[in-house]
Amino acid sequence: MDKAGREVMSELVLRCAQCGVTVSNPVQRLLDLSRLSSAENTAYVPTGYFIVGEGVGTEWPRFGHFVLNPGDLLNVQPHSDASRSAGCCGPMGIHGPNLVCSGGHEVAALQADCWGPASVSLPPELVRATDQ
Repeated sequence: MDKAGREVMSELVLRCAQCGVTVSNPVQRLLDLSRLSSAENTAYVPTGYFIVGEGVGTEWPRFGHFVLNPGDLLNVQPHSDASRSAGCCGPMGIHGPNLVCSGGHEVAALQADCWGPASVSLPPELVRATDQ
């Protein structure tokens, strides 16, 4: 807590669970969810922040997934399976992980199609959160 009684969140980075490569800039948990954007062609989560999905089953964002601004990704590239990036004007992010780390391991699903805001979802089984 800070002097005003507000919760202070430390920053974390996300790393590939298999090889440890850093796949995100330092980010902190977004507490003010009114800052999320649902507008098309915008980023769902502001730069420098993440949320944790609370969806049930296939509801997006899926429960436990780290959801970030695509601009906060590091050391990732498109999956070699192009069908994972299917979409109209960009990847829909619903066909499994479509991004791999620089070591070639699946780490995230980028959602950047024209019908909604852009985000990236990192399943907790594919990444590890660590202090910077």
